Amino acid sequence: MKSGVFVLAIILCLTFVSAADVAYLYRSEGKVDQHIVDIFEEMGLDVDLVNEDIMGDLSSYSLIFVGDENFRRDIPIWEHSSVIMNHYNSEDFGLTDRDGVSKIGASSPLYIERNGMEFQVYQRAFRNGRVAVPYYYIDEQNKADALTQIASSRKTSSGANIGDVVSIVEPGEVLMNGKTAEKKICFFGITETDVWTEDAKTLFVECADLTLSECETDNDCPSDEFIGDEYCVEDDVYQNERIHSCVEQNSVRSCVPAENGVLIEQCSYGCFEGNCIRCNEDLDCDDNNNETEDFCIMSGSEESHCSNEDIECFSDEECGADGFVGELFCSENESAQMYQMFMCNNPGTAQSSCSSLMEERTIEECSDFCLEGTCMEFVCHDDLDCNDGNERTEDKCLNMNTINSECVNDEILCFANSECGEDGFIGEQFCSERDIVQTFVEYTCDNPGTVQSSCSSETVDFILQTCGDSCSNGQCVGIECYSETECGEDGLTGLYCSENNSVSQAYFNFSCENAGTVDSFCTLDIAEETIEMCAENCVDGICVGSVECSLDDDCPADSNSAPFCHEGVHVFMDVTTYSCENPGTTSSECVATNSQELVDSCEFGCENGMCLPPAGEGVHDVGFAPTNTYINGVRVQDSDENDIVNESLICGNDYKISLRVRNFGNFSENVTFSGSIGAVDIQHNPIMDFAPGAEPSRTKTVNINLTTGTYNMTIETFVEGFTDENPVNNIAVREFNVECPD
Repeated sequence: MKSGVFVLAIILCLTFVSAADVAYLYRSEGKVDQHIVDIFEEMGLDVDLVNEDIMGDLSSYSLIFVGDENFRRDIPIWEHSSVIMNHYNSEDFGLTDRDGVSKIGASSPLYIERNGMEFQVYQRAFRNGRVAVPYYYIDEQNKADALTQIASSRKTSSGANIGDVVSIVEPGEVLMNGKTAEKKICFFGITETDVWTEDAKTLFVECADLTLSECETDNDCPSDEFIGDEYCVEDDVYQNERIHSCVEQNSVRSCVPAENGVLIEQCSYGCFEGNCIRCNEDLDCDDNNNETEDFCIMSGSEESHCSNEDIECFSDEECGADGFVGELFCSENESAQMYQMFMCNNPGTAQSSCSSLMEERTIEECSDFCLEGTCMEFVCHDDLDCNDGNERTEDKCLNMNTINSECVNDEILCFANSECGEDGFIGEQFCSERDIVQTFVEYTCDNPGTVQSSCSSETVDFILQTCGDSCSNGQCVGIECYSETECGEDGLTGLYCSENNSVSQAYFNFSCENAGTVDSFCTLDIAEETIEMCAENCVDGICVGSVECSLDDDCPADSNSAPFCHEGVHVFMDVTTYSCENPGTTSSECVATNSQELVDSCEFGCENGMCLPPAGEGVHDVGFAPTNTYINGVRVQDSDENDIVNESLICGNDYKISLRVRNFGNFSENVTFSGSIGAVDIQHNPIMDFAPGAEPSRTKTVNINLTTGTYNMTIETFVEGFTDENPVNNIAVREFNVECPD
């Protein structure tokens, strides 16, 4: 072998983003965001503005950017590396369900949360001092499973994470529209680029990098591999190896291959067509394996090669262990089995081979007979062999001293009368004319103590009693009646109310059937007569007027008006209560009583039914606003929009759950809701920028998938980012009975 070694290295050209890097899709030219274009160009990327009407084939672009417009054309984002800064078409893109993307704003600049840290993304909270600057997020309950969160909205005061502000979809994930992502997709909800902070801009660049980049580290690239055939370099064998590296250019990382020649084998006798010349004599082919015989084929030539042929065996023991094989079998009147013996032919050479020899060997000589390889004995030779030790059997040997011999142990049924049964009366007593009679049974053992023994019985009817009058069903009976006067006195009843709202009277007529016999019995015939039909109600056999109420609960429910200001410093509300006068009578009536109730006295004045705070101060206070239909602030309606007040809910039916809330405070608020009835969640949409004094409502349709029982419906409201000054009115509770008809 020569001392110099030549290594072939082939470096493949780096392939980065093409000349047509980014397709910026837009619908209206006036909506194109120049800030986004500038950022892409700062990243070293060329940007083409592509109108949706002339979109065509986008496969030549490395990245698709979709701006925040309501697109009418289908955009197959799942086929391309895409950055989505759009809240209109999320359902079409497969990122959310039909509820789509949510929006949030606040009275201070918005923050996001990432890896447990908070970052401000906007430089200010309002435009022109009035309109909040929002960002968009994908609610946890609406987003596709394919989305992996990068950054979330700022947590609420209750610690809840509302949803994803920035998310990534990896290739191979299935979107909500059933499409499979072929490349990476990044959703970016921070859309107001003109007020971005540097953190927001950095996060957008990272979103684009993640989408464009093929890899993060070398481990993300294909595995190193050998390619092509082995070849000779001087006297040794080489082969090309392809190595992939993750290389960054203009913030985009790609897997770049390079090829290098690698020494595979150093040859002792030279190299020929990618193979070492192997040998000059048999000793050169020694593979240090005692189990092979080594040969040098075409020794000393370029075609020389070694043959290491296996030696099958060195001794008989290596071919197998001698021993019995197979199942036992019968040979004449003997139990026999085959015995196998192993031999090594030409031991210790490449021509060695194993063989075996089989011979029959006797296992046992049988005294009686052999059956399926096993020595067997006759069942019996005489009757004594059949003794089962049971004195209640007679023992016999049939076909004695033959293969068909068998024992028969016949049962002796009885030895005495008492074994056949207990003498005595059986059945029920019965009548024979005027006599009470019962059957007596007596048992007998015939041929006692032999196999011919059997039991028999004899029955006799005995007279137990003779009745004076008559006998019926095994009992002495008398006569119920001789005349109808013994059954009752005929006559009219008093006046009473019938079911048809009338005053009625009945006539009782008694009779004696089969008088003077044992079959005699009394009957009663009742004839009813209507005396008067009542116009309204019947009470105790008298027509009376209607009853309006019997209890206070039969009257309308008490009610309150909305709070109002009095003399500028007091908060009052009108209260109406109902009571039942003359309850349960025809003169009963429900009487309403009106009064005013002091709710609060205000130190700093009253306005819109609320106490004012000190000058320059204010409170955060949002609560439920009860009315006649919004009981405790919650209204429940069935599918026909009938209000559910005291009725039960039917399991499996849909119901509209409506909330009415009021901003009792002094600031615009962002409000969220959380509720449930049993195991059924009730999640109403949040109210954003909720103005002071406003009283909006929210409705959610819910399926009551519960079992029969009594449940509390509990709904709570939360002020985002602040502590509610009056938490008492933040929770609404209503009790319902849930019924599940068969």
